[in-house]
Amino acid sequence: MAFVRVTIHLTDEQHRLLKAEAARRGMSMSAVLRELVDREMPARRDDAATAAR
Repeated sequence: MAFVRVTIHLTDEQHRLLKAEAARRGMSMSAVLRELVDREMPARRDDAATAAR
């Protein structure tokens, strides 16, 4: 699987929560964010793949 590097802006609170969740799961913050995107936007993922072609 290829990855694309992106920059996001989080509030201090969002960063703190993300960092804590990643530590709790033993995962990177990036992996937690990828899981959230996959879980929260499943229908859009198929549409985005089609649009990118």
